[in-house]
Amino acid sequence: VEELPEDGNILERQGLEDDFSNDRFKIWSDYLSLSPEIGLLGLSPGNYMPYIQENFPNLFIVEYVRENFPGKFESGTIYHVHNGYLMVLVSTGFLGLGLLLAYLVLATLQVGRYIFRTRSLSKSFVFSLAIVLAGGISALFDKGLFFMNNTPTLLFWMAAGIVMVQSADSLPAKYSEGA
Repeated sequence: VEELPEDGNILERQGLEDDFSNDRFKIWSDYLSLSPEIGLLGLSPGNYMPYIQENFPNLFIVEYVRENFPGKFESGTIYHVHNGYLMVLVSTGFLGLGLLLAYLVLATLQVGRYIFRTRSLSKSFVFSLAIVLAGGISALFDKGLFFMNNTPTLLFWMAAGIVMVQSADSLPAKYSEGA
């Protein structure tokens, strides 16, 4: 059982004086240092942790879990990436990240064209776009958007589908009619 702070302020985080990123900069740096190992195809969504644990035992992402959570370490767990886009890189390599980025650029262009060409956006489009933007931003700080089956991920991808279908009106006729 965790004790309350002496001053009673349970909302103030302790231990962030030296690193306001909550160790994310160290985590991201460790994963990025593995770029040569990640290569074109990545380390796999389900097997990257044991691989890194076995082959790179001196990285912060391994040492921290070994020292603070020995039970998790014994089961093959290390610090996860804390970034959905970096998770795509680690899991699927530069090819997977490149494909994701290409999709994001094309989708952004399509949605942007739709927004600027449409006089009045529907409430469902605006609401869905807000969910997509919130999910895309949250993926910068956690891995939950990709390779997971949970309610936020379901809502994100459903909203993304609504946004893409409604914004398909901005495509030239030869693309939107399936010709």
